[in-house]
Amino acid sequence: MTLNRKVEELSKGNGDLTKHIDISTGDEFETIADNINAFIEQIRGLMQRVSDSSGHIHDAGQDLNEMLSSNAGKVDTMSDGVSRISANMQE
Repeated sequence: MTLNRKVEELSKGNGDLTKHIDISTGDEFETIADNINAFIEQIRGLMQRVSDSSGHIHDAGQDLNEMLSSNAGKVDTMSDGVSRISANMQE
């Protein structure tokens, strides 16, 4: 299979970054294939870091939401207390 067909096959792989171009010709085509494979590995590593970061951001958002909900409850409790104190002062 020629390098061109391998690259075409790779490009139609729906973004599958686990595929590689395997060519053992001992010439510049093999070097090109190796460089393309190295590039794919870099992209795969980058995508993994993006995925990991996305998970961390999601977790942080959930933690923040829980904190805000908890604080909202505390503010409601404080507001009720202030209202009662105000009502008692007016009596």
